[in-house]
Amino acid sequence: VLRHAGPRGQLPWVTREALAVLQAHDWPGNVRELENVIQRALLLCMGDAITRDHLIFDRPSMVAMPVPAEPGQLSNIVQLSEFAAIRETLAACGGSRIETAKRLGISERTLRYRLAKAREQGEDLVRRISA
Repeated sequence: VLRHAGPRGQLPWVTREALAVLQAHDWPGNVRELENVIQRALLLCMGDAITRDHLIFDRPSMVAMPVPAEPGQLSNIVQLSEFAAIRETLAACGGSRIETAKRLGISERTLRYRLAKAREQGEDLVRRISA
C-alpha cells in the first residue's frame, strides 16, 4: 500500500476482513498480481480503509474478458484490459463519469474518448452498467 499510494493526503489501511481475503487467495501471479490488486483497491478506495469490496482479483476479470479477434496484437489485449478497468470503475462509481475519470486518473475528455472507442468496438460500457 505504501509503495502505490502516491501523493495521497491520508493513507488508507487494509481492514482485517480485506486482509483475510488477501491471505486466502492463492496468488497464481505472485507479487505482480498482488500489486495489481492493491493498485486497483487504491483507485476504488476514497476513504481511509481498503475493504473487501475494493479488492478485485485478476482471475475473475480474465474469465469474463472476451477473446480478442486477433490475439497476437498487444494493442487488442491492452484495449480489452482498459475497457475492463473502465467498466469496473464505472460500476464502483455508480455510473458517474466525473468520479470514474478522477479515480482512473484521466480527464473526462479522455474517458469520453475511450467510451466512444468501446462503443465503436461493440461494447457499450455505460449501458452495461445501467442495465
